[in-house]
Amino acid sequence: MATRHLVAAATRRAAATTAPLAAAAGTGVARQCRCLSMITNTTRTVPTTALRPMIRAAPAAATGGARVFARYKSEAPREAWEGNGKIWSFEEVRDLVQNRNASAANQSVVIIDVREPEELKREGWIPGAINIPVKTRPTAWHDTEDEFEHAFPQVPEGRPPRGAQIIMYCKAGVRSRAAAAFAREAGWTNVGEYPGSFAEWVEKGGVIEQ
Repeated sequence: MATRHLVAAATRRAAATTAPLAAAAGTGVARQCRCLSMITNTTRTVPTTALRPMIRAAPAAATGGARVFARYKSEAPREAWEGNGKIWSFEEVRDLVQNRNASAANQSVVIIDVREPEELKREGWIPGAINIPVKTRPTAWHDTEDEFEHAFPQVPEGRPPRGAQIIMYCKAGVRSRAAAAFAREAGWTNVGEYPGSFAEWVEKGGVIEQ
């Protein structure tokens, strides 16, 4: 009797887990995002590679993208957030911006602002930065080149090559950490972060482009 109860309980749990997956297969990307939420609520450690297909499939619209972004941020394994990229201070970023033309090495560093376009229009940005918003486009680093060009016509130079030295920043260092994790997971190997981000840049009198 006890064995039958255990089998029945296991069957109910399996059905509860597989039903969202079956539904997702039939109703497209939006349902996949909801399914991702269900899965990660019940499975606390999800391999980064298991999340990749849903990150790739996430919609560019703010609602779907924000949902995947938030769930990835809270559930991705610790190693996805770690890397060997440089942590930049205000002084280092300021010196880089002021001496852009001093060397080829300085010119090759790519500064990426991962805030939303509306924030840049309202507040400005660090001179020379390109805008690849992480919240509305968490797929950016997994996109094909054609997909990236279609999503970001305002970035004529295109996505940085995988070997480029990159500095990520946002408003206060939270979104830039997520963006750096996305890029590392997608194969970019030299991704640095400016954790002070734009809030510190403004506070310490950094030059603002607008």
